[in-house]
Amino acid sequence: MAESKQATHGIGYRIRRRLIKEWLLNRYLYLMAFPAVAALFVFHYLPMFGLVMAFQ
Repeated sequence: MAESKQATHGIGYRIRRRLIKEWLLNRYLYLMAFPAVAALFVFHYLPMFGLVMAFQ
């Protein structure tokens, strides 16, 4: 019975579990990096829409 349950999960289940574990181990790193990535997006990529409109 245990083997059939293991077989039904497959490779995708193991990869997903590993990614969740990796996310939980590094969650504070991701939380510290989020403000920097958000600021980069807001101040460097959002103004590109204004440039596109200005040069049309």
